[in-house]
Amino acid sequence: MRCRDSELLDHWLQLANVCDDRNTDLMLATRAMLDGTAPTWSKAASDLLAERRRQIELKGYNSEHDDHYGCGELTAYAVVHALLATGTMRDWPHLDAICTWKVKDDEPRRMLIKAAALILAALESMDRQLAREVPHG
Repeated sequence: MRCRDSELLDHWLQLANVCDDRNTDLMLATRAMLDGTAPTWSKAASDLLAERRRQIELKGYNSEHDDHYGCGELTAYAVVHALLATGTMRDWPHLDAICTWKVKDDEPRRMLIKAAALILAALESMDRQLAREVPHG
C-alpha cells in the first residue's frame, strides 16, 4: 500500500499546476517531510485523491475547466453530492433543476468521495484566484 500511496502523491503533485514560488516551496518541503516519514494514507484519503485524479484525467476537469466555474459553483456541486449521500435529496421534486448532471445511484460513500474531490477542486480554484490577485515581486 505504501508504494501506491507514494505513486498517488507523486501524481497528485504533478497535477497541482502550481504557479507561485511560495506554494512550490511548500509542496517541496511537504514532499521531503513525507518522504522521511513514509506515510500510510487512509483508504478515504487515497480514494479522495484517486477521484480527483479521475476527474482531471478522464473527465477533463483540469484547472482551466475548474476556474471557469469558480470555487462557489464547485462548492455548490459538492454540497449537492454530500446531500445526495444522505439519501434525503433523491425524492426532491426539483432535483433535476438543481443538478445539471445525471444523478447516479452511487453508494453514499462514493457520493461523499465525489463531494470531497469537488471541495478540493474548489479550494485549488480559490488558491489560484488568490495567487492571481496577489502581486508577485
